[in-house]
Amino acid sequence: MTKRSLRQIKKEKLSKEDIKKAADKAGINCDVENMGDISSLEETIEHYQDKDEDELKSELLDMVEQGKQDGTFTDEMLSDFVSNVSPMMDKEQKSRLKSIADMLKSK
Repeated sequence: MTKRSLRQIKKEKLSKEDIKKAADKAGINCDVENMGDISSLEETIEHYQDKDEDELKSELLDMVEQGKQDGTFTDEMLSDFVSNVSPMMDKEQKSRLKSIADMLKSK
């Protein structure tokens, strides 16, 4: 699988149907009719595209901490996410994901 940057994904202007096809291929249940406007996805990409790895990790840790406090994030949810996305990753990406997941679980 070829790695793509957020900038490349943004330029591709994915449709809801493109997202649905990718999710189906990955075995992920994706309700595109209720996922909102694609522009919100583009806004999210724009928000994160220029951040370096340390900034991303810091923001992720803040989000996880808040989610654990308000009950919207659990270690089980994280494990499910890792199980769903890791088959789409190469060995290096899986290793980094495991490292990040372990970091998040220890917080």
